[in-house]
Amino acid sequence: MIMRIIGYGAAAVIVLLLLKMISSFGIAQHMVECFDKLANTSNSNDKTEYSPLKEAQNMDACLQQKSNFIEKLTLRSYHKIVQALSPNAPCQYVGIWSASQANCIYEHSLYAEGRFISRPISCSVSSDEFFGEWSIQQNKMVWFPAEGVVWPPDINSMESVTPTSFVLVERNGSSTQFTKVSDLQSDLCP
Repeated sequence: MIMRIIGYGAAAVIVLLLLKMISSFGIAQHMVECFDKLANTSNSNDKTEYSPLKEAQNMDACLQQKSNFIEKLTLRSYHKIVQALSPNAPCQYVGIWSASQANCIYEHSLYAEGRFISRPISCSVSSDEFFGEWSIQQNKMVWFPAEGVVWPPDINSMESVTPTSFVLVERNGSSTQFTKVSDLQSDLCP
């Protein structure tokens, strides 16, 4: 009896792993199709109207349309956050922040309308400046860099939040310490 339970349990685990692998392959195929579709429909010449957040929402909608039930289950955590997002830039985070991680120190300017600009101050990995949109949702910071189609979004848990500092937990498990350097005045955050 115990051997039968162990056998069924092992078989269930194998089936679940196979379903996960198959759904990941299907999602990868859908992503290629959606990238192509979005590249053909977006007007990349007009950078003033470009929104990485809207681009990610369009990508998510395309993936939802093409995915089967199991693939949708695999994508559900991204789908819930991306579809719930609207620019949410709480004033306590608006400002210039120094961000330190193992190989880099960046200066992030987080603007009240949800835009950001990030500049490397001291970095052995990259000397490139990047920009896009940011938002806070469910105690997570969501970054949408404005470089091509944005998928998947960069979603980082926030820890140890104070008015002048917080820690982001990166996708790879490492931590980035943010320390507020100064405020950025705006009509949205007087």
